[in-house]
Amino acid sequence: MGDEMKDLKDEEKEGAAEGNGSNWIVALVMIVVGIGLLASNFTEFSFNNWWALFMLIPATGMLRAVWVDYQAHGHLTGRSTGPLIGGLAILVMMGVFLFNLSWSGLWPLGLIFGGIAVWLGSRR
Repeated sequence: MGDEMKDLKDEEKEGAAEGNGSNWIVALVMIVVGIGLLASNFTEFSFNNWWALFMLIPATGMLRAVWVDYQAHGHLTGRSTGPLIGGLAILVMMGVFLFNLSWSGLWPLGLIFGGIAVWLGSRR
């Protein structure tokens, strides 16, 4: 009975640590947005589409999942394919909105992301 309680407490600690691991992502995004808005208020820096920085939250979460999987297995696995492609796609979308880029010049990235997905998905 004592071992079961100890295991349960260890699981609770691990769960609490994992939950706190994603809070730094939200905090970092809020700090970056705040710094950017302050810079736009007091300098000539124009920070249009600042809301696009909030796309860092899901992108960072996805890329963190890829990193955790990489650390666990020592290489990228097929399980990492979805979060990797999703995180990269969100980062590209964020860059397009943030820097007012044209979508028409970035369409080849779809082919590149598709190729990466097929390549990683085929690896065992």
